[in-house]
Amino acid sequence: FDGLSSWLRGEPGEPAPPSEQAGFEARNASSYVSFPGDTKLRLLRRVQAGGESFSLLGFRSGSSLCLRLVRSSRPQAYGVNECVTLGELRSSPAPALVASEAHFHFGDPAIAVDGVFGFADDTVETIVLQRLRGDRREVEVSSNVFLFLRAQPMGTVARPGRFDPVMRVEAVTKTRARAKVPFIASDLGDYSGGLPAGPSYLAP
Repeated sequence: FDGLSSWLRGEPGEPAPPSEQAGFEARNASSYVSFPGDTKLRLLRRVQAGGESFSLLGFRSGSSLCLRLVRSSRPQAYGVNECVTLGELRSSPAPALVASEAHFHFGDPAIAVDGVFGFADDTVETIVLQRLRGDRREVEVSSNVFLFLRAQPMGTVARPGRFDPVMRVEAVTKTRARAKVPFIASDLGDYSGGLPAGPSYLAP
């Protein structure tokens, strides 16, 4: 894992909108374990999925880089939050690291939105993600982070939604070299050919 120039300058993305900063502060104040009260968020990415806007926010906390993914319309919600230490990034065997999976559901009829987000170093241009049923997507890296979300009908007990998690992640550098990123889906998906080889801090 190489440099994270945007984060080391302390200016990834742009300042978070006041509503999303206030939403974080409200959620932070209600948590038993909270971040410092003067924590300032940066807006790193904003994407649309299932008719909703999602914001990927970032901030530093001590030796950790933290990401917070929330629906833009509900900035005070719990969301998906993950911190990764600089030590974890430096010891990564690949130039990118998946910080977390993400799962949201909302609406009537219910829509399910899922995907992954994480960090990529200065050498990485895009991230390629492959789902269980073969769909491959390539997403760009900006501010040293990536975010991929996809929406589909949630389904019912009688007619469940399609099971199609992200299974594999690959980093594509600016020279078009490719590197496998250690990743195992939390629900394991279908690794009938065996779990992906290579070091990973994720246990099967």
